[in-house]
Amino acid sequence: MSITESRKMEVRDATELAAFYNVPKGLMNAMFVELGGVAYPKQAALLYVGHKKGIQRIEVSKPLLSAEGEWVCEAKVYPMLGLQKLQEVNRLPPDLKAEALHYLTAPTIEWGHAGKENVRMSTMQAWLPEMAIKRAVCRALRLFAGSFGTSYEELPEAELSQDELKDAANKAAQVQAKIA
Repeated sequence: MSITESRKMEVRDATELAAFYNVPKGLMNAMFVELGGVAYPKQAALLYVGHKKGIQRIEVSKPLLSAEGEWVCEAKVYPMLGLQKLQEVNRLPPDLKAEALHYLTAPTIEWGHAGKENVRMSTMQAWLPEMAIKRAVCRALRLFAGSFGTSYEELPEAELSQDELKDAANKAAQVQAKIA
């Protein structure tokens, strides 16, 4: 299997990942993609884990075109403060309250980039600003969650040769024939 091929995760792998990230096992293939033997989280998994940790809101800047021809976007993930934390902050001396609130409500900030260098599929290049947004959000979410490596959406686009495309089409036809 080449690094450009994705496949559904094996039951054992999905079960282990589901338990580790506390994600419903039935949703594992919607939340992770395996490429070259490595499981990459999708944005859905990052959102799921982030909301369990406590996201108040996500802010995204308007994508801007840089001088280098890349679309660049900033994403901020703001944490939610529960009642218990607010009560603890409220018990602090007045001079420490503002500092504690600033620290506890500071967003996780990350940037996303999308350009012709890291998005090679010509059909996707019309969507570079949107890809920059998605990458920025995924990067900020994975840092906020603190438990993931590179997300699937951050990976550079793969270029497939005509032979690889034909091989993939043949494999898809074989799977479809087995199902029918």
